[in-house]
Amino acid sequence: MIRFKLMKIIVLSVLLTTCFTLISCNESLPLYEQPENSLAITRVLASQGLVEPGIPILYIVIEGMNQYEETYDDTVNVQGELRIWWERHPELSATLLLSNANFIPPTPIHGSRLTLDPNQTFAMKTVYYFFSDDGQYIVDLLDYSANDIRGDYQYAKPETFIMKVDLLVYKQIGMISSESTKIEVTGFRRVRGEL
Repeated sequence: MIRFKLMKIIVLSVLLTTCFTLISCNESLPLYEQPENSLAITRVLASQGLVEPGIPILYIVIEGMNQYEETYDDTVNVQGELRIWWERHPELSATLLLSNANFIPPTPIHGSRLTLDPNQTFAMKTVYYFFSDDGQYIVDLLDYSANDIRGDYQYAKPETFIMKVDLLVYKQIGMISSESTKIEVTGFRRVRGEL
């Protein structure tokens, strides 16, 4: 009998607690708003190099950072582009597409899952071969009037190029963009010892 009364009290307690909980909580939570500037492109760096003797290329590294106080951890399908153009002839531009394949170490990506703790960075790399979107080889259009010949190469006068990046990393954050970055490029071409 005592056991039955104890069981009855426990069941009533659970029912009353459930009822009070359901009745008392009719407030809805505020909608989540994504903070602005929580993910940013912090630097766009470029360095000239050679793909083979006489063919200049531009190595470009894009760095970004989680500037938010919480960790981002989600699958990503990066969609973006780096646009580069000649300052003196802005109609001569190129668009380099960016995707998950452009991530480089130490970016914490595993498969398609990118985890960025607060203040943690990511990096991407691409290469520009000095062709415009309309197929022109920009190295041939540079100013070689100074007749600067060193060894087997003729060097052009330095020119300014501008780069800008637009990138969608996490869908919930939306598109992020870099500032325009100016770089100086010294083009060159082989004049002796053609292969």
